[in-house]
Amino acid sequence: QTLQQVLTLQIGDTIDMRGPVGEFEYIAGGNFLIDGEERFATKFNMIAGGTGITPCMQIAAEILRHPEDSTQMSLIFACREEGDLLMRSTLDEWAEKFPNKFSVHYILSDSWPKDWKYSTG
Repeated sequence: QTLQQVLTLQIGDTIDMRGPVGEFEYIAGGNFLIDGEERFATKFNMIAGGTGITPCMQIAAEILRHPEDSTQMSLIFACREEGDLLMRSTLDEWAEKFPNKFSVHYILSDSWPKDWKYSTG
């Protein structure tokens, strides 16, 4: 649902967000710790830019590694140009292999191919 909300933003709209502050540790089954405090979520909405994809991929890989984990994830990954989308083939593979658990949407800010099917700007 967050992804849908972000995709409906118009030029000039703003959104406030922040990442987890402190140490984040995914346990299993939607359970995780932030600075040692136990938390639970059925869905993770992640936004990454550039090399910030690494922690998102670590969380996603851990969830997808366990078929019994029903946690759902959506990822928005933004970069300047298509060649900057690190690990795109892996992300696309996950989205295809786990359509009920993982979705990805890309945003390119500086340049994009004519047939680009994702967001720009």
